[in-house]
Amino acid sequence: MNDFPDPGSTPATTENAIEPLQAAYRSLRAQFHALLALLILLTGSLGIYLYCQVVLVQRQIEDQQRLLADYQQNSKPLINDFLNKMQAFAKGNAEFAQVFAKYVRPADSSAPTVPTKK
Repeated sequence: MNDFPDPGSTPATTENAIEPLQAAYRSLRAQFHALLALLILLTGSLGIYLYCQVVLVQRQIEDQQRLLADYQQNSKPLINDFLNKMQAFAKGNAEFAQVFAKYVRPADSSAPTVPTKK
């Protein structure tokens, strides 16, 4: 009939109530550490992946710069020389001048010329 617990049984009851809380705390802490370790691993993997991508892009940029320099030094002068020879030939040949004017755009035009069908 007494609603108050016996003072002699209180420490045992408190011990029994704290043990599940301590176990839950340890479990939660272990999960947090595991999640933290996985997050660090994932961040490191992403950093390595991005570093590899940057290195790959830098190599591609260097290759493209070499190709561009080669084009400007070797191919472009040859193409311009060929175009000049074709223009000179078109001045002397009326039939070729029509075809040349149809398919070759002027040097000052930046838009590509598309041949039209008749």
